[in-house]
Amino acid sequence: MKNFTGKKGVSPIIATVLLMAFAIALGALVMTWGKNYVEDTTEEVSSRSLTARTCALDVSVEVMNIGGETTLCKTESGGLLQNVQFVLNNRGSPIDDVQVNLIDEDKNILIRKNKLPSPLTQAQAKKITIENVLIPQPSSDPLEFKSLKQIIITPIINLENEAVYCPNKAIEEDIIPICS
Repeated sequence: MKNFTGKKGVSPIIATVLLMAFAIALGALVMTWGKNYVEDTTEEVSSRSLTARTCALDVSVEVMNIGGETTLCKTESGGLLQNVQFVLNNRGSPIDDVQVNLIDEDKNILIRKNKLPSPLTQAQAKKITIENVLIPQPSSDPLEFKSLKQIIITPIINLENEAVYCPNKAIEEDIIPICS
């Protein structure tokens, strides 16, 4: 081992200055990261909050009843599902589109979007027909029609030029009568 007697080390003042400079640099790094993290998180939460608030407070749609009977119905030909139709009534802010999920007895789901040719404004009703409904089968057989068991209609709004789905305002119907 070498003997370091007589050698000088870093003076206590210089060591203190170096430690303080290191602590300040580390603090500045943490503060910069923290500021960016808080800004990004705030922006994301604000965006989610706007979406949730708009869907919860401004969106209100229903399948209309006329004369005490629902306008939601299906047409069949030879026992096979052909079309689904309903009148959608908008009681809230404009709806830009709807997503319609059709679910058959085997829980197969067919999703149809872009059903509104133009936005549904407030206090407006529009008849929507989904034609040539195909409920896919899990087998390799050609597509066949199964018995429609449920329909879910989810409104879509445009928020800051982005399509936003409002699942908390979706309409779910389990009883779909034959159209008369």
